Amino acid sequence: TEPHLKIVIQPIGRVVQAGSEFRCKVFIKSEEDVDIRSIEASLYCIEGIKEKKELKRIVHWRETKLLAQEGIIRKDHPLAFKIEFQIPDNALPSAEGLRAHVHWCVETTVEDASGRVGVQRMPITVYNVPKSFEGRVFTEILDSINAQVKINPIIARGTYTGGELTLYATKDIELAGIKVELVTLEETWNSRRTLEVLFKRTFRISDDKALKSGGTEKCDFNIPILPEIPPSYNGKHSRIRSYLILILERRGVDDYQILVPLWIF
Repeated sequence: TEPHLKIVIQPIGRVVQAGSEFRCKVFIKSEEDVDIRSIEASLYCIEGIKEKKELKRIVHWRETKLLAQEGIIRKDHPLAFKIEFQIPDNALPSAEGLRAHVHWCVETTVEDASGRVGVQRMPITVYNVPKSFEGRVFTEILDSINAQVKINPIIARGTYTGGELTLYATKDIELAGIKVELVTLEETWNSRRTLEVLFKRTFRISDDKALKSGGTEKCDFNIPILPEIPPSYNGKHSRIRSYLILILERRGVDDYQILVPLWIF
């Protein structure tokens, strides 16, 4: 920003769902009277695609609004604007992977009569949840036990995901414990297909249990979704997905695993 100008962008929520409205306020003040040519606000989406060692940037969407033209910003009399942008239903969601980079940003530009330009930018997060993530109950039928997981699979970073695991024993069975593994993977398919782990953490939610045939056991869990976990993403060249893997530990044989897909934003 130019030294004589101060631009402040005040968003009404920095996490926005595709198809909804992003709203913000913009305040502009000056240390001196300034003749201006124009004041503009923009919201845009840039995708970075890693090709070999270079990061190619593509502007997927941009909307610009003219807020003012040919006026004066008076000293100690700041200007204030309310701005609204409609984000498309099919907007690319924000992505922070090793190869997938999608960034949304709101920007305010002030150009004065001498051609000097003041710019202020603020990143926001846009998420777009596929319809397949609307279900909340996941069922797994295993050889000695049936498992049902109730959970909201659509979760914001910096919060917790709570769920309930119900086990229905079809045979007598002993479990050495129950763990929950939270894992985030990035899959890419350019010249070759790759799969990389971006985040992984394991939580123990129960110790050993013995279930008789026909018996039922319930186990609640609450797992932190840390801010550093990359958001879920579906793109042309890659995708980022998170999963909860509920692991039923058994002695001397392979563990049972129940895979629950999540959509994190």
